[in-house]
Amino acid sequence: MQQTLPLPNPQDWADTRQAMMMLDVSRPTLHRWVTDGRLGDYKIGTMRVWWVAELQEMAAALARVRKP
Repeated sequence: MQQTLPLPNPQDWADTRQAMMMLDVSRPTLHRWVTDGRLGDYKIGTMRVWWVAELQEMAAALARVRKP
């Protein structure tokens, strides 16, 4: 018997623009962090997406570092 996975909740995923806004970074920085292994990216079909929980964690860490 083949088991099917539940459909992903759309609110759990961010597209490139949303990820850039959440982290307050440019597209090249976002993609460099993926290449460097600092941030994971995923594919849903042909669309590149980021897991919102991971972005929130990264944004919180950046906020601590960016504080004066």
